[in-house]
Amino acid sequence: MNPLLVCFPLAVMLAGVSFPLAVRTGDHGVPAQGAVTPGQCGAPADDRAIAAAITSRLRSSSRVEADEISVVVLGGIAQLSGLVWTDVQRRLAESHARDTYGVIGVSNQLDLVDWPPVTQLARTQSSERASLLRARQQRADLWITASVRTTLAQSRGAGNCAVDVRTDAGVVSLRGIMETVLARQVAIDLAAGTFGVQRVHADALLVR
Repeated sequence: MNPLLVCFPLAVMLAGVSFPLAVRTGDHGVPAQGAVTPGQCGAPADDRAIAAAITSRLRSSSRVEADEISVVVLGGIAQLSGLVWTDVQRRLAESHARDTYGVIGVSNQLDLVDWPPVTQLARTQSSERASLLRARQQRADLWITASVRTTLAQSRGAGNCAVDVRTDAGVVSLRGIMETVLARQVAIDLAAGTFGVQRVHADALLVR
């Protein structure tokens, strides 16, 4: 599925205290806490928790290289700054932020670095980023399950914090009742875009 098909309307502007991706998911453990507890829908407690939720989603996504992205939230307005490597990543990062509970607006200040590497240093850095992405695809089933559950719990588009998530050898199975066909597709797409996920089985993810 084209990730750009999943989009969520909202608005702009922000200034505030720096809140970088230091509040982040661990590279080898389960997602960091401080956002939304799986099974509970609703806005996080404060701006810091909202930023943590956005950060967690970006760090778990295999479709966004989030290492150079910083997240700041003030009064529910999220500012994204830093570097991304494709326009698709820039739009997806904004979509993740807009879709997160508690966010009422997004200022996307991400800079796009989309030119091919010319110098030896740039080529080496590009190769290292590619190697890092491949390594991050190797995730334990426990990590995948926790990441998908957390992402779904943070998503307004999915709108269901009680989806049952199981993972076996990178294959994620979703079970539950969704309110709309779009919400079901959002849930499937979010699961498919999580590091380590090989396939998504959603035959048991039904629409009310």
